Amino acid sequence: MRQIFQSCTLRPGNSPWLKAKNAVLLLLVLCLSCIAEPEEDVYNQPRFQSLMDAVTLRISFDNKSMLPDMAAGPKYVPTALGPYNKNTDPPAFEKGRVGSALVLGTGAGMYPNASNIDFAGRGAIVFWVKPLEWTRPNGSNIVFSMTAGSHFYLQRQGPMQSPEGKLLRGEGIQFLVKASGEQKQFTALMDYSNWQNGHWYLVVANWAWPKMEWGINAGPFAANSLNDTPKKDLFGSLIIGSQGGEKGLLDEVMVFNRPLNRDEAKLLFELRRE
Repeated sequence: MRQIFQSCTLRPGNSPWLKAKNAVLLLLVLCLSCIAEPEEDVYNQPRFQSLMDAVTLRISFDNKSMLPDMAAGPKYVPTALGPYNKNTDPPAFEKGRVGSALVLGTGAGMYPNASNIDFAGRGAIVFWVKPLEWTRPNGSNIVFSMTAGSHFYLQRQGPMQSPEGKLLRGEGIQFLVKASGEQKQFTALMDYSNWQNGHWYLVVANWAWPKMEWGINAGPFAANSLNDTPKKDLFGSLIIGSQGGEKGLLDEVMVFNRPLNRDEAKLLFELRRE
């Protein structure tokens, strides 16, 4: 738009008709210069077509809200939740891996399942996380995604040490699922590597019960199995984001109607690599 404005630089003339013409042209140029060019959807490429056809819910945060870009179910408007310490404040957004990202710790969104996500059957959830102010040797738990019924978690478990330096709780990135009642323990997948502040990490979590699996940064998938198959009404609504914890970013959340394979994870990971 800058080139258009420079090429249409106007000079004053003596003719009233010329002055009027120049005024109209100037108004037109100014209007054109205020129109933002739409940002191209980075997934609108042939190589992503089969993958994107399986998406049932997508939340990019590029509109700087918790509203989804796409939803499969008839009910999709989320309930926005503010931070624990100031629930009246809306979630905050900053520059993300693509467009804008949700600031972890400032709030979350709760999404009706409808046709958007099949927790009781099979599917996948994918997102990017960027730690910003994660602390060690003591740090807080930070939820990336969970269900209202507290039977499904993707989160960072913060480390904890005693004043004497004894390790009380190790740090880990966790995929936790509980199949049924309170007596049953969570089935877990863990990544114990220390995620570094200022770096993006891609999380791909699959389920086709009783099997659950995941991969970090398109690495090999780790797998585990539940003791039984979860019931349909066990999980509750999908929650995206965290209302507390140390600052980080969450971006490009997508839910799929089937598990992803590693080649598809690699395709997402290679998108706009750092």
